[in-house]
Amino acid sequence: MTYEIGATLTILAIALVAFASGRFAFDQIGLTVLLAVFLAGLIPFHVAFQGFANNAIITIASVYVVSEGLSRTGVAYFFGQQIRRIAGSSEVLLMIIVMVSVGILSGFMNAIGAAAVMLPAIVAAARSMDVPVSRVLLPLSYGALMGSLLTLVGTPANLLVNEYMVSRGYASFTLLDFSPLGITVLLFGTASMVIFRRWILPIRPAGAGIESMLPASSNKHQPYRLEERLYEVSVPEGSALTGKSLTDSEIGKAYGIWVLSVARADRRIPGPVATTLIRAGDHLFVSAREQDLSRFVEEFLLERHDDSEIDPGQLITESLGVVEAVITPRSSFIGKTLTEIQFREIYGVYVIAIWRDGSPRRTHLAEVMLMPGDALLIQGSPARIDSLRQERDDFVIITEEEGIRFRKSRAPLAVLILVGFVVLMMSGSVPVAVVALGAAMAMVFAGTVTMEEARQSISWSAVLLIGGMLAMAEAMTQTGTASFLAESIVGGVGGVADLTLIAVLVLTSAFAVLINNHVAAVIMIPLAIDAAINSGADPRMFTMAVALGAATGYMTPFAHPGNILVMGPGNYRFIDYMRAGLPTAIVVLTSGFVALKIMF
Repeated sequence: MTYEIGATLTILAIALVAFASGRFAFDQIGLTVLLAVFLAGLIPFHVAFQGFANNAIITIASVYVVSEGLSRTGVAYFFGQQIRRIAGSSEVLLMIIVMVSVGILSGFMNAIGAAAVMLPAIVAAARSMDVPVSRVLLPLSYGALMGSLLTLVGTPANLLVNEYMVSRGYASFTLLDFSPLGITVLLFGTASMVIFRRWILPIRPAGAGIESMLPASSNKHQPYRLEERLYEVSVPEGSALTGKSLTDSEIGKAYGIWVLSVARADRRIPGPVATTLIRAGDHLFVSAREQDLSRFVEEFLLERHDDSEIDPGQLITESLGVVEAVITPRSSFIGKTLTEIQFREIYGVYVIAIWRDGSPRRTHLAEVMLMPGDALLIQGSPARIDSLRQERDDFVIITEEEGIRFRKSRAPLAVLILVGFVVLMMSGSVPVAVVALGAAMAMVFAGTVTMEEARQSISWSAVLLIGGMLAMAEAMTQTGTASFLAESIVGGVGGVADLTLIAVLVLTSAFAVLINNHVAAVIMIPLAIDAAINSGADPRMFTMAVALGAATGYMTPFAHPGNILVMGPGNYRFIDYMRAGLPTAIVVLTSGFVALKIMF
């Protein structure tokens, strides 16, 4: 083993440990890897940074913008709404339609975008049919992953492995070369979810829902159990609270109490702001722990009312609504508290509770650090909630979107651009990156998205991660590390091509589950092509196998952003992903292996 191979393997091992630890941002690791392989003398300067000029990077960023155009104009949402009309009252039919529909959608827009825009419609459909959302949201995320194999642009991993294959002198895949594989995986994956649903999909109350705001007599699922933390107190004459604002009294900071509503004489102040002054005679509806409330009442000489007379439904009025929102995997809120992001001040709405890890958090919310997949129960005026729906980068409103402001007049243009994008991609007469960039700019010029929305739609952390890890792929190639590992794998299976292919599939899938699908694709593609050459197999088959393995991130919530997105609304736990993901991955890899053998 040479110094170069040893150094490359060392850097790769450290990077894998860093990815698996979850303590560092993925883009931070990617850029560190880039610097490490350059400083170690494994690749020259001009090669270290050429990953950011890679055609795949341009294509990936452009597809994000195209996806945003389909979302902003309501095209994708309309697609999801049709599911409710077709599914009827059948859980099986709903699951099939959900997986096939989101699969087709994710073939032409990024998988996380496809899952996000369909999420509200699917939740509404499940509830209207009295089907537990936990039975359909994992299929939604899994269907998006399976559908990403339908086309070349379905996922960044497809584009990355294709671009590397082209750099090694092989012909590029066309838009629909992946389709036989994708169709096979989607059909068998959907069938397995439906057949084994009783054993692999949990039945749980929704992780969030405005049903929890209704009286107990009318609701059989009350996941937030707000009545356990909801109290009413009144402010008598002479109380030290009189004349103070919510900020000055430090109700939230000192006592962990959240004031949800203030009743004053014959009117109510819903969702009072921080500067709201408390007056004598006011009735405060608060969310608090018993011990915190007792201390609060005693120190401010307040009067406590009979808890049995308090109804969570009082928090919903004609001028005040409640919706649920999920923190997205790319949200800028991650790692911050509601106070730090000034959520109430900026959006004019109030967070009543947070759902995480299968249980609600209803008090001391100002101290809770937000995490991907958290479900927030939000109270606010219809106008504020309507504005909140437009903020798609940091959270997704999953309550049914009635009256949402889509740019419907631009929808025909978005569809036309998508059709042109597909036709040009299929023709192969124009480079993929040029077609994708042209479609993205067409979306902007057509008014389906603004330039600011286009910039915000791109996952820049993914771009930095991929650009950095492409330097590792180059290091593996130029130092001979990929060949060294490939020879080890081929030798380990006796040089049998089919066993080598299985080894590549399993290893890529393991990386996708433990780390990240983009990273798995970048790490495995140099090794896979060399393994194909050494075993006498078709490198194009092995390239597509890497894409397949990278799209099997079913077994943990962190293996793919779509899994995180549905975690809160579906009230899923880590074990749910293992129980559903392992058999699904086996079915997908097995059916995919057979499809690859037939295709090549």
